[in-house]
Amino acid sequence: MKKLENILAALTPKRWPVRWRLAAVSASLTLVILVIFAVVVGRVVSNSLQDNFDDELRDTAGRLALELQFTNPVHLVPDSGQMATGA
Repeated sequence: MKKLENILAALTPKRWPVRWRLAAVSASLTLVILVIFAVVVGRVVSNSLQDNFDDELRDTAGRLALELQFTNPVHLVPDSGQMATGA
């Protein structure tokens, strides 16, 4: 039990040398800054990709609708006789 207490006492930051404590604080701050940066960049990229996808989808749907109207206008307007008979 005494060995375990000695090991735990040696691992507490208050017993570390000043250089180790400074290194730990510096590493912690670097980690926090990098995580925040990654979250911000991830959010910006995600929003940009979503916006680009939505724009391309809208453009493609518009072009497809125009192409269908100009190339095959007869089949776009249903015949009222066919709708009544269900054919």
